[in-house]
Amino acid sequence: MMTDTNGLDFLEPLPESCPPTAVVAPTESTLWRLVKTNAVTARDFDSQRERLPNREYPDECMARSVSLVTSLAACRAAIKSPRMARMKFSHAVPVPYDPSYGVWHKDQPTHVNWWPYISVDPLSIAGVVEQLNG
Repeated sequence: MMTDTNGLDFLEPLPESCPPTAVVAPTESTLWRLVKTNAVTARDFDSQRERLPNREYPDECMARSVSLVTSLAACRAAIKSPRMARMKFSHAVPVPYDPSYGVWHKDQPTHVNWWPYISVDPLSIAGVVEQLNG
């Protein structure tokens, strides 16, 4: 298990130098996790590495983060892309941005990587699920 510079452990085991030390904090107070149903479970907060353990990833650190989107509008746009449409996301759940919940890195205008601390239960901080289509 990887420990950050504050001595806190992460929810998933991380490779060396992960999460990155040079991160861009999101400016949004609420971020969104794409999900497939309105019945959110802890598994909905698994990283790509946890979901698809045998897949090859170009960046192991990013593969072990929880991907979040910056707004509901960005979620609605994302699920229309061919790649995301195949994944059948139909809902999004809000997650409050709080630096005490882990390390956050806004790597694209509408995308944030989150490496939650082991002490954080994503279900307990998640808000009310929103339907994206319809």
